[in-house]
Amino acid sequence: MAEALLVGIVSLTLSIAPGRAHGQLPEPAAGSICMPLGNYPVAGSADLVLRSPLCFSPPAPAARGGKAGLGRRVDRDSFSGTTVGGYTYGDAVHYCLERHMRLPSTDELKALVGYANGPEHPHGGYAIVASKDNKRYPGGVYGWGGQLAYWSSTFGGTRFHHVVWLTDGRDAPYHDSHRAYISCVR
Repeated sequence: MAEALLVGIVSLTLSIAPGRAHGQLPEPAAGSICMPLGNYPVAGSADLVLRSPLCFSPPAPAARGGKAGLGRRVDRDSFSGTTVGGYTYGDAVHYCLERHMRLPSTDELKALVGYANGPEHPHGGYAIVASKDNKRYPGGVYGWGGQLAYWSSTFGGTRFHHVVWLTDGRDAPYHDSHRAYISCVR
């Protein structure tokens, strides 16, 4: 109970003050997607207004060693062919905090879908999830994978948080014990 409360407080603090100082933060990792400041349409919601750039890390890999059960391997994602980790919500928060980052909100993830897919597919496509030259899923760019949804920081009820599918921007509440992909933001 105390651990869940601590995770909730830290997550809430980072959601309220995402720009808090951490000293000199490292440059975004290779494969990150950085959205410049501006207005971004969000399906089913008001536009997301970014007053500073927002960088999404590439999906978290399956863990090698370390905490038991952290980042269970997902065998070859059906969109990208890569192997990424499926994490519980608590492990996802922990993963991002270790990197001085946070989980994105559902609106941030939905805006990412529109941004990465461009004006021709503002509410979905394969730019994020599929690799370049993927014949089954044309238009792939980043190869992040989309077999599972991605965790968000958006509360969905007791022991639930929302996940977002990066193929089309759909979101739904998901039990915290289930596994989803992670992209952290800063």
